[in-house]
Amino acid sequence: MRVLKAFPTGMCRGVIQALELAQEVAGRHGYSLGPVVHNPQVADKLRDAGLAESSIDDVPPGSEVLIRSHGALPSVYELARERNLRVVDATCPHVLRLQRETALAVADGWEVVLVGDVEHPEVQAVLGHAGGTVRVVRDQAELAAHSLSRRVAVLAQTTTPVETWQATVNYLRLGGHEVKPVKTICVATQERQLATYQLAAQVDIMVIVGGNNSANTKNLAALCSRVGTPTYQVETPDQLDPAWFVNKRVAGVAAGASTPEWIIKEVVVAMENMENKLPEVQETAAEEITAASESAHFTTLKRGQLVEGRVVSADAEGVQVDIGQKSEGYISKSELSHDPNFNPVEMCPIGETISAVVLRIDGKEDKIFLSSRRASEEQGMKDLRVARESGAILQGKIVEAVKGGVMVDVIGIKAFMPASHVDLRYVPDLNAYIGQTVSVLIKEIEEPRRRVVVSRKEALEKKTEELKTRTWDGLVPGTIRDGIVQRLTGFGAFVDLGGVDGLVHVSEIAWQRVSHPQEALTVGQEVKVKILGVDREKGRVSLSIKQGEGDPWNKISDMFAPGAIVPGRIVRTASFGAFVEIAPGIEGLVHISQLAHERVEKTEDAVRPGDQVTVKILSIVPAEHRVSLSIKEAQERPPQQDRSDRPERGERGDRRERGERRGRDDRNHSYREESKVTLGDVFGELLKEKK
Repeated sequence: MRVLKAFPTGMCRGVIQALELAQEVAGRHGYSLGPVVHNPQVADKLRDAGLAESSIDDVPPGSEVLIRSHGALPSVYELARERNLRVVDATCPHVLRLQRETALAVADGWEVVLVGDVEHPEVQAVLGHAGGTVRVVRDQAELAAHSLSRRVAVLAQTTTPVETWQATVNYLRLGGHEVKPVKTICVATQERQLATYQLAAQVDIMVIVGGNNSANTKNLAALCSRVGTPTYQVETPDQLDPAWFVNKRVAGVAAGASTPEWIIKEVVVAMENMENKLPEVQETAAEEITAASESAHFTTLKRGQLVEGRVVSADAEGVQVDIGQKSEGYISKSELSHDPNFNPVEMCPIGETISAVVLRIDGKEDKIFLSSRRASEEQGMKDLRVARESGAILQGKIVEAVKGGVMVDVIGIKAFMPASHVDLRYVPDLNAYIGQTVSVLIKEIEEPRRRVVVSRKEALEKKTEELKTRTWDGLVPGTIRDGIVQRLTGFGAFVDLGGVDGLVHVSEIAWQRVSHPQEALTVGQEVKVKILGVDREKGRVSLSIKQGEGDPWNKISDMFAPGAIVPGRIVRTASFGAFVEIAPGIEGLVHISQLAHERVEKTEDAVRPGDQVTVKILSIVPAEHRVSLSIKEAQERPPQQDRSDRPERGERGDRRERGERRGRDDRNHSYREESKVTLGDVFGELLKEKK
């Protein structure tokens, strides 16, 4: 029995570097947070070398600790710093990239789907670094259990099969989602999966060597099983069963990324010696085996025939596809997509399954030319007919501007969008939309000409109406909602609640006095509003920003206390004093007698609106929204004036009497305008002087 080994196979460079670091830490009798790789034999060797496995909580302070290749939660790094541990980080670079890309997608507002095993330590570490919600699924079938938003970013555990990730991306695109595919699968993993797949198609039996807990090893075994080759997974040569190899002429060996070379060699040697334990089997030359294999797989192809194969290589011009023939099929870039910016290397990962139509067979050059685009068009037309009947909104990419509109790639079908349907308003430059992924509705389908007309305008209008309906249904007086300031007028501000605008009257913008909305708000500002009233028939919604933020007077006792010296700003003046803002929405009165140590005949002689002042809080009455303040009490008293300069009592009395008569008339009138000012505030100091 011949034994063929896949190439490349076994440990990748990232795992080898992690083991080298682990050997160094073991030599210093350090600790590892779990097994460095999912291979029991490797873990035993490291333990024998002095590396102890432990949880972060049990590592003694000041010790050296190894972060394994799967990465670790942020809390692990934080605890290591607190306990003064010396950290040796062996996290795989591909895992670090997965952590970074996931966190970036979350921060950019995408709903994130991660294809992988939620119980795997690599995935657990990624979830810890994400900074938001990430939905983990094993494959596209599990997506049915999740309600996803329109914008979805799809990433993958580094050992996930490429076709599983790609199938998830395609499933979401077909469902009308705006998808951001981020391929985070390790390149070494893809190479090993491709080499294993190709070898499995040539042999009678496959043996996959690796730990039972290794996701990479399990994926290799599953890949071989899909090819149809009998496949077995072992950790050591002792697990090989001679009965597996009866009547088998050629066997293949591949290994997961956590399997060292010395274990692979032991398994290969044991398999090569397996014939001593088997009944006599007639050997066949390698050339005969290859010829028989090719003959068995060869079928007569016809033009227009639908075939299926796996991508074996890709470049900027197209891809090579293994379709089980003597020659590989070739799909050019133009037969992969309508999009001129389509990148075959990025969008056709190695190992991905592709359906294609046979265009022609060149017998002289022994080439088979295929088209995956035309194969997808048949199914695409069926999907478009269903979407038109149901009124479903699909996603399409604008690929070029043409006369009268643009061309849009919608699930593989090149559709026309008239210029008047590109946006809700007139678009002067259609080229600005090239490359954008947009929502569209199917307007027309002409079957004979395979002509499809779509509209982004109608899709936007439908989404707006649906949004308005949901918003109106959720508007309940007394509730608090988020909104965005849309425009400002002299009498108030209009706030967008989600397709529905509500009015905030100028008196409901802030607890302090606002002359014009632009003093407190800007267009585009996010605000919290309280719904005061809803009239759906008239399309009116009354809102309040100040009530949405809460009455600041309810918190004044926590902010200030009588006797405190605080800064403030003069907001307006009256004949009996000045009003000072000491906090947003909180104004207090400085009586004219408290403006200065010397006598003030007119408020404007001492202060003016806009002045920054320092005041002392004399009293607080929260229930009456009243604060009494003093400027002179917050200042040092100036030296006493020489009495010889003061006017005679009679003269001073006459002047005071004339001034008081004029002042009382003006101040009594102003008092009636300011209902929160008491008689004591206005006349208290005068009564003291009279006494």
